Amino acid sequence: MADAGRKKYPDLRSKFIRGLIHHERNQRRAHYLKSAAEWTSRAIVSLELEEKPVKSVKQATKLEGIGGVLAEKLKTFEAAPGILTEPPPDGIFLSSAPALLVAMLNAKEELINEGDKQLLVPEPMLKAKAQVITQEKFLQSTQDIVEGKEGNTGLCMAWWRLHVLIQRLYIKKRTLKKQPVYELLPAGEEVAHRLRG
Repeated sequence: MADAGRKKYPDLRSKFIRGLIHHERNQRRAHYLKSAAEWTSRAIVSLELEEKPVKSVKQATKLEGIGGVLAEKLKTFEAAPGILTEPPPDGIFLSSAPALLVAMLNAKEELINEGDKQLLVPEPMLKAKAQVITQEKFLQSTQDIVEGKEGNTGLCMAWWRLHVLIQRLYIKKRTLKKQPVYELLPAGEEVAHRLRG
């Protein structure tokens, strides 16, 4: 009987995230929609980090960053047959947000094993570790932008999710020898453990 409920009311998180990633890419192409794109990014992070299944648009609107305008978009995605509902394979994430948290946790554990006392993760290391476990692509260089990758938005959407994680106090950005480094904060570590399983 429980299987019947799962089929009738499937978890829509993956479908919503896929739709929102595409929507954000379109928003970032129009400079005047930059603020709206940032809200879309926040909504993607909220959906990716949500513990429980999201089975309706109404339920999704209870998450941070999802208001009336995005709820209308989610209704469109819910009805769209071309957007997959299935989650990615185990250990892989649709967006970079959970991948960044898990990558931070993995990097922190490596640094502990190496005897590092600072536990600060350099940006290149974080990107490399996160890219392996997300379907969202990080721009590797300014050449990627020039060649029109990521919809030629001039911004790496995958990396932008890090700013949302910093705002939510999961990760802290620091500077070490004039280079950006990142620290996993306790709230982020807790979520990363849950995501990694």
